[in-house]
Amino acid sequence: MARISAFRRAFTVLEVSVVIGIIAIIAIPVSALIINYSRAYINEGNIIKEQYYLNATMQDIEQRLRRANDGSVSTGSNTLSFSYSDSNKDGGNTGNTISITYNLVNAGTSSALMQRTINGVTEVFPTGLEPGIIRGFTASLSGSAPYYVTISLDSLSNIVLEKQIYLVNYSR
Repeated sequence: MARISAFRRAFTVLEVSVVIGIIAIIAIPVSALIINYSRAYINEGNIIKEQYYLNATMQDIEQRLRRANDGSVSTGSNTLSFSYSDSNKDGGNTGNTISITYNLVNAGTSSALMQRTINGVTEVFPTGLEPGIIRGFTASLSGSAPYYVTISLDSLSNIVLEKQIYLVNYSR
């Protein structure tokens, strides 16, 4: 009589195929979920970076623009220029005039770059800004008192930051 072993020593092809099929059925949705999560995480990081640069730019423009000298504000295509009298830490006038120009070079393209010129010295602004993050920049001066400048900044992900900045003691 043939001896029947209590333990089988190998898996059949059918059993291996069933296990591989079950693993595939589980792995495909899990891998899709991981890929989607990774993309969302990267996209969220980019949006936060864009918001940071838009806010930093808007805050700098606002801080400086509020002190604009009478009649010095001019706007153009992707450009805002003005000047103001510098003050010392006690609030007194130092007699120095600061001339500022904000300019978006190559607006609307992937190489768009925000620049700030202070008394003839041009720099990329804000520091560390990568080309193409800020894609649009508009500035317009109101036509009558109270005078204000409407600033609009657009980012790569179509985030728009818009603000009206009222000018203190400004007249034309």
